[in-house]
Amino acid sequence: MAEDAEEVAQVRLGVESMQARRGNEREEVPGALAVRVAAERAEPTDIAALDGLLRRQSEVVAQNDYERFSVLDDEFHAAICELSRRGFAWEVAQRAKGHLSRVRRLSLPQPNYLQTMVSEHHAVLEALRRGSPDDAEQALRHHLRMVLSGVPALRLQHPDYFEDDEEGTG
Repeated sequence: MAEDAEEVAQVRLGVESMQARRGNEREEVPGALAVRVAAERAEPTDIAALDGLLRRQSEVVAQNDYERFSVLDDEFHAAICELSRRGFAWEVAQRAKGHLSRVRRLSLPQPNYLQTMVSEHHAVLEALRRGSPDDAEQALRHHLRMVLSGVPALRLQHPDYFEDDEEGTG
């Protein structure tokens, strides 16, 4: 319990530090701090494990296996949080990602969505491989923007899944 409180404090301090460096810009990307730390800490064995996850993602994309892709997508993001040694970041992201999960589920069958997501994951992985926190964060932010870019079309196709006042969907 005390360890969790310490980890929460570390995450908050990291976010506050990032906000101060960026003129108090709101930290809107779950996992941004984790991916920055992961870029600094990634070892060749960590990169190899992430490479393996992306290979498996590519395999399920070829089979149009949406369910398996969804599991591997979560595994990729969880692995980055674990690599940052901020496992709590994944727990926080899990609690906060209800809307994002719904968007992802509705997007999976969309043309080229799976291929685009694997490509986005490769960009994050390449930044980790280079050990570049700035590039890793930028790639993750771009990834989230790509996921959310389909929301207007999804709202039109599935209006019952969205409320009019949901943030980031209007």
